[in-house]
Amino acid sequence: TVAERYTEQGAQDLLSFFPSWDSSWMPLSTFVLYLSVLWWGDCGGFAAQRMFSTRSDRDATLTALWYSILHFALRPWPWIIVALVTLVYYPDLEDPESGYPMLMMEILPVGLKGLMVASLLAAFMSTVDTHLNWNASYFVNDVYRRFWVPNATEKQSVRMSRLSTVGFAGLAIVLAYFMESIGDAWVFLFNLQVGIGMVQMLRWFWWRVNVWSEISVMVASLIVTPGVRWISMVFELEWSGAMFIFITVVVTTPVWLVVTFLTRPTEPERLEQFYRRVRPPGVWQGVARRCPEVPTAPFPWITLLRWLMGVVALYALMFGIGHLILGEPQSAVLFLAVSGVFGMFAIRILTEKPNAKRSTGTDVNQ
Repeated sequence: TVAERYTEQGAQDLLSFFPSWDSSWMPLSTFVLYLSVLWWGDCGGFAAQRMFSTRSDRDATLTALWYSILHFALRPWPWIIVALVTLVYYPDLEDPESGYPMLMMEILPVGLKGLMVASLLAAFMSTVDTHLNWNASYFVNDVYRRFWVPNATEKQSVRMSRLSTVGFAGLAIVLAYFMESIGDAWVFLFNLQVGIGMVQMLRWFWWRVNVWSEISVMVASLIVTPGVRWISMVFELEWSGAMFIFITVVVTTPVWLVVTFLTRPTEPERLEQFYRRVRPPGVWQGVARRCPEVPTAPFPWITLLRWLMGVVALYALMFGIGHLILGEPQSAVLFLAVSGVFGMFAIRILTEKPNAKRSTGTDVNQ
């Protein structure tokens, strides 16, 4: 079996959901760090835009839950199944990433090969044009029209948007040319996200986070991520991916916190406009008092409970599907039952209407 074959190679826990502390392919410390840190990177503006485009809070909540189920619980398993099959077909590959295209050429008939190539190209083009348009939007609205040409016309803005799109595409091509591994590219991207992700998350819960918080952490991440890798190569330090992530978080967090307190907060009018539109939970009491007509957002601990129940439901669903695929029905039933119970409570709590009464307490903005 695959497990027996890889036991001889020092990877006896290949099929385990939770690796051992001294696992050769992913130590438990790395596994825990990935679970506890990398989710920060999914708090970006594009996710918020999708939620804001729905008709109501309830629709936004259900949309986010459905996306999370598809993205985190269901989507990984086709990839994992194919990866396990490649270990059987090609047990001695020097480059494990080449197993996917090799297996595609090995078992797919001609028609499905063409469909697979077309779907991969479509997914690639969708991701590329989304990020190029996103980058151009940020550059034109947050840099060009704010600092360079504040009175730019629509024609000038569109022209600059096109030029910036070409420029970002060229930069992406150069970076892709020097990248030798998809896995290394993902690890590098994770290192960038962990520093920025904390700010992206906290800006929904803390009124004091401003634009300079995001700019400072972006600059710090761009300096720290390649800098730490350069230090590890120069001094021949055998750091794991988890260590790179840990150092990035430890270094970038004080940077953006200091910048946040040294810079002016966002204008009160903008904060009130944001609060009326989003009704964020957390440390917003001072802003909330200036918006008495807005229903009270849930207490932060209630928000934390909602999040925790949703996380348990998603992980239990993912593990339940995995145990079912790997032929362990008893464990699968247990995990799926846990997922169902926590999922029902999470949906019930998440879709409750906010309390219209305003809570009392100290104004944190004073």
